Amino acid sequence: SLAGETLEERTPLGRALSGPVTTMLLGAVLVNLAATIGIGFDLAELRSTQSLLVGVATPLLLYGANIRALVSGAKRLLPGFALASVGTLLGAVLG
Repeated sequence: SLAGETLEERTPLGRALSGPVTTMLLGAVLVNLAATIGIGFDLAELRSTQSLLVGVATPLLLYGANIRALVSGAKRLLPGFALASVGTLLGAVLG
């Protein structure tokens, strides 16, 4: 996460993508580079690495979100989302 934030502050690509997205991209590049040069990774290790990076980067993305702008921009989608959420909840409860 620190590397992604540093790249966001110091590089044009990092500024364009944001720190959390840069963190996920950097993790994917490092894992693929390690696999390419022959450092053995088990699939479980790859999953845990990706899970950790996404788990760290997702809250950082949400923390930087402007909720008021999202709500005002998504007013047309909100009724459909609410209906789908209620349908999913009923389907899960009723079986």
